[in-house]
Amino acid sequence: MILEFCARAARAYERRTAIVCSSGLTASAGRCIKFPLAKSRETRYNSPMDKKIEIRLATIADYDGILKLWNSEEQSRRAMNPVDDSREGIERYMKCNPNTCFVATLKDGTGDAAQIIGVILTGHDGRRAIIHHMCVHPDFRRGGIAAQLVAKAEEALRAEGINKIFGLVFKDNEAANAFWERQGYTLRTNLNYRNKSLNPAVPQGE
Repeated sequence: MILEFCARAARAYERRTAIVCSSGLTASAGRCIKFPLAKSRETRYNSPMDKKIEIRLATIADYDGILKLWNSEEQSRRAMNPVDDSREGIERYMKCNPNTCFVATLKDGTGDAAQIIGVILTGHDGRRAIIHHMCVHPDFRRGGIAAQLVAKAEEALRAEGINKIFGLVFKDNEAANAFWERQGYTLRTNLNYRNKSLNPAVPQGE
């Protein structure tokens, strides 16, 4: 009788667990395990990790974590320069744009400071906005973090009366170009991008 009751209880627990984990997850040995979903790369998985990820305004106190994140990705490293991306340069940028720069952080449950796993810097001149150095750590991609960062920045820019945003993407960065296309950022083919460096320490670019 006891064995029969335990078996029924186990089956009932499995049914309850399967229901709880039905959104892209399956139950095994009392835990939830992801299996691939046929959705877009920006789809946000319904996993326990979601509760540990927070998207919030960035401050200069986040600089060390942001710099570490940028250095984890080759495409971000190649876009950086020693002046504008120094602590002083980023602090100056954030003072000009205090409400439009965001980070995604992950708490590991140990009580340590949250790890910065995503960042987007956006600013404007009162007319147009520009996106700088949007990056998500390679270990946390394909979970919708990048799309959430973009949406948060767009919301903040819209609140400041900005109606149009542009960004620069390396031509050979196919993954980034595909991402921005999915976010609705179309390619302008009728313009030439020109720049001029006013500081010898800042590369002119190719």
